[in-house]
Amino acid sequence: MKNSHISKCIVLALLFSLSAVVVMAQQNVGIRHLKVGVLLPLKDTSPRGQKMVEFYQGMLLAVDSMRSRGVDIDVVALHSGTTETEMASLLSANNLSDRDVIFGPLDGSQLPLLSDYCQRNNVRLVVPFSPNIALLNGNPLQYVVTAPRVQMQAQAASIINVQFANSHYVFVNAQDNNEEGGSFENQLRGLLSQRGAFMRNVEVDASDDQYALAFNPLRHNVVVVNSSSIRAVNTMVPHLLNYMSSHPECEFSVIGYPSWQTFTNTHLSNFYKLDTYIYTSFYRHPLAESTAAFDQTFQYWFHQPMANTFPRWGMMGFDVAWFFMHGLELFGDSLESMIGSVPTFPFQTPLLMARTDAESGFLNIFVELVHYTKQQSIEVLVP
Repeated sequence: MKNSHISKCIVLALLFSLSAVVVMAQQNVGIRHLKVGVLLPLKDTSPRGQKMVEFYQGMLLAVDSMRSRGVDIDVVALHSGTTETEMASLLSANNLSDRDVIFGPLDGSQLPLLSDYCQRNNVRLVVPFSPNIALLNGNPLQYVVTAPRVQMQAQAASIINVQFANSHYVFVNAQDNNEEGGSFENQLRGLLSQRGAFMRNVEVDASDDQYALAFNPLRHNVVVVNSSSIRAVNTMVPHLLNYMSSHPECEFSVIGYPSWQTFTNTHLSNFYKLDTYIYTSFYRHPLAESTAAFDQTFQYWFHQPMANTFPRWGMMGFDVAWFFMHGLELFGDSLESMIGSVPTFPFQTPLLMARTDAESGFLNIFVELVHYTKQQSIEVLVP
């Protein structure tokens, strides 16, 4: 009975939340006829071009879902090429000024020209891939989905600092000059130093005794290696397993990088044993029913599965397109002020859009922790 009561409360809360969104949408003027532009290198036969085709296929699934809601959608998809000259030619030959939203480009060299075009014509521009935050400057109708790595790491470090506020930190030096790992270590160390957190260091290839000296048996320990490489994982993990076997009373967790999601073929059981938390801006849950349903739908529509890539580009295309088309359907020209109220149920790529400053565009600041528990389950923690 207790579980049934909890389930009913959750359902009622969800219905209340959705009702609130409907009321807010009614107070604004949504759009029932959407004009969408897609400017990507769709004719590129290279692997990157194939990824863009799959991304666009995911967008088409989102378009079909929106049409099933009664929204009329007109899509213009054009091959963008890769250079600034090709983008200039494309914009000159095609009138896209009537689009409600344009998705693209892939290449950063094309972005200033396209951003300027969209700003002059009051068209929203969704940039799925560019990591250069400086390109947001001056265009309040521009959205960047993939945050720069440093920006994402700052968010992740802040989350971990709060999640493990009373822990002792063990920093493992991988000795491989890994840029991603070094950047994250510096940001996390900075936050920990500000509050006087407990920290010790150990070399990745140190002896088991030296590893043991780095831990504090009286506190929960958090292990952070300053490298995202598989080599660092392969070297560190045996030492941690040995320590866990020799000191079962000592509690610790391991912090991992987004790319560690690709190491689960060889290290999944170790991630479980070591109570691993991976920070990331996207995650495709391999055991979720929604994942299986999306995979089957994609296969049915396009007669082949999505490529086994990181991330799944088809899923990303769906999530990104759905978020903005659904937002425009609900809020129309009020989207910018209501962006935090767009309901989202992503398969892989959540969006939490925030302005970088009052006169610039939006950046996706979403970061989550994927927790591989000792009970051999996977839970996604959204701060």
